[in-house]
Amino acid sequence: MSYTCPKCGSDNITTHRNIFEGGTSDINTTTRGGGLGGGSGGIVGGLIGASTTGKSQTKAALKYSPPSKAVGAVWGAIIFSVILFLLLFNGAPGTISLITFAIVAGCIFYYNHHKKNVYAPKYAEWELMWHCNRCGTDFKI
Repeated sequence: MSYTCPKCGSDNITTHRNIFEGGTSDINTTTRGGGLGGGSGGIVGGLIGASTTGKSQTKAALKYSPPSKAVGAVWGAIIFSVILFLLLFNGAPGTISLITFAIVAGCIFYYNHHKKNVYAPKYAEWELMWHCNRCGTDFKI
């Protein structure tokens, strides 16, 4: 089966996934070196090493990236809530534990709800999205 752009009819199309994966590269480098020098204080030597890791993305890969899971926001909310509660309330240890448990359970419930009802449908739609390289139209198949 052959797909074409619904706007211009071109078959020069690609998925958003292919654009994202083609424009995303992992970076992992290691550098090592050494040196020797001398002066009035004698001879001095040293070794040095460094490593760099990261991700490089083109603007197109960034534009057509999959939807975010928002995991960091949930863990940030959990940590913020626990710290705020501990700073504001000076209750009995049992009360603090119970309320902290309720806050963490609420955040986990929110994360699971978000993952199932927000992230999953957006990701499924992203999987179906295509881009026409001729006219620039984005469309769903």
